[in-house]
Amino acid sequence: MRIEFKGADKLARKLREVATKYPRERDLFLKQEAENLLSRVKPLTPSDTGRLRGAWSRTEPAGGNIDVYDNTEYAPFVEFGHRIVAWGHDTGRVQPGAFMLRDAVDDLADNFQADATRILARLFN
Repeated sequence: MRIEFKGADKLARKLREVATKYPRERDLFLKQEAENLLSRVKPLTPSDTGRLRGAWSRTEPAGGNIDVYDNTEYAPFVEFGHRIVAWGHDTGRVQPGAFMLRDAVDDLADNFQADATRILARLFN
């Protein structure tokens, strides 16, 4: 019994082409998604002085990773909440978290999946 495969050479060429294009497409995808996240998280960020809202940024893609961050020293306390301290004493009250980053990520989850599917379809077409 003999099995013959047709198109294996064409498949191998396409896979080499995809492997060549993938890093650039991946980095473009990461930048796009980071910018989408920034545009969503900024309006969700509470603002007294505008410092926290204006400090959102992203890194450049590296090795398939990108970071979206806010480097103000109090950003984690706004995101996750904190105990309220007045004049050096714990008041027993708690400031709840704003969860702006978590909510922005949740809001964009469906878009992320659709964008990823579109990128992969473009690579394999």
